[in-house]
Amino acid sequence: TCTTGVGPCSCNGSVCKAAGLTPGTSYTMTITLTDNATNTTSKTTTFKTKATWFDKVEIGEYVSYTPNKTSYNISTSLTGYTLIQTINPGGLNLWRVIRKNSDGSIDLVSEYVLEELHFEGKTGYKNYIGTLNTIASQYEKSGITSGSRYMGYNGQTLTITDETMLNRKKAPWTEHTTAENSPKGSTREAQGGGDVLFETDVNLVRAACGTLKALKGNYYIAGRQYDSYDSSWDFNISSVSSDGTVSHVTLYRYDRAFFSSVVHGFHRPIVILKSGIQASSGDGTKTSPWKVN
Repeated sequence: TCTTGVGPCSCNGSVCKAAGLTPGTSYTMTITLTDNATNTTSKTTTFKTKATWFDKVEIGEYVSYTPNKTSYNISTSLTGYTLIQTINPGGLNLWRVIRKNSDGSIDLVSEYVLEELHFEGKTGYKNYIGTLNTIASQYEKSGITSGSRYMGYNGQTLTITDETMLNRKKAPWTEHTTAENSPKGSTREAQGGGDVLFETDVNLVRAACGTLKALKGNYYIAGRQYDSYDSSWDFNISSVSSDGTVSHVTLYRYDRAFFSSVVHGFHRPIVILKSGIQASSGDGTKTSPWKVN
């Protein structure tokens, strides 16, 4: 028989197995042998369980992870732009830890941004967040990730299907988007009234990386913004400027008539490493990132 004092322990021949142990922790195991005459002898040994990578990795550290896919086409029906656009997910391979989740998974945001993308007009505005999430999903890898999201996604309407407010020739709302008037699940948010739900990821990235700024300049974040003026109103999409501040760029406007704009920016996805993933090398620095594939 054997015991560690914390959970079940059993022996089979010369091998003893204990359950309920915490990674990276020292324990004492007592093994007791009993012969046919009920004579007993005991031996005590100490050991330390191996720490998992999840226990060692820290928020803000660098991770080397390369998606499988090397090409993905984004149709005009998703962006409203006149041309099919192509990205190379395999081009992003350095990431930062922004959150360690209670289920053992880890959220990573790309350290860099990739190819410039274009969105245009009402079609682009309607599909904006859904398109960004579709793009983020191209960065997943079977056996390594358990999911993805585009930076800033927090349950916003993926595709606006109720165009009632988008087509009005009278201001649909008379105040700019705020957290109070456009919460998640509200009719206004679903009709294109905007949101500030992207702030959750913005705060995670700021805390982990020290800044929202990324190489190459401005990039999209998942969020819509509505602004109202005396005789006009703007339907905007959210982005991070080259100086690292959150801004809103007009995609669709009413000013005596509806007109569309073309907006361009880079993209920055988030992937979720599945629970139990181990790093094969590295120390979490930029020059020697944790390597997970």
